[in-house]
Amino acid sequence: MKGGYGTKGKETLRAVMREELRSRGARREIGIVETRCMGVCPKKAVTALNASRPGEIFVIPKDCSVTDALSRMVEGMSGGRSSD
Repeated sequence: MKGGYGTKGKETLRAVMREELRSRGARREIGIVETRCMGVCPKKAVTALNASRPGEIFVIPKDCSVTDALSRMVEGMSGGRSSD
C-alpha cells in the first residue's frame, strides 16, 4: 500500500517504522525488509511478519500508529511488552 501511515497519512509503513526505530536507537537491532505480495490481501491494511515468530501474520491497518504496530510485532522481545 502506498501510504496511509505517519502523521499526515501519506507515508509507507516501512518508512514510519524505520523512522521510529531510529528514534528509539534500535535501527540496527530490528531490520525492515519489503517483500513481494504474501498472498494475504487485507482491505486498507498491510501484512507484516516478525522473523522470530514465523507462525504469526500481523495485519497493520491504515492509520494505525507506528507505536502500536511495533508493539504488536515485537511483543515479548527486548523493547516490547513481556508475554509472561
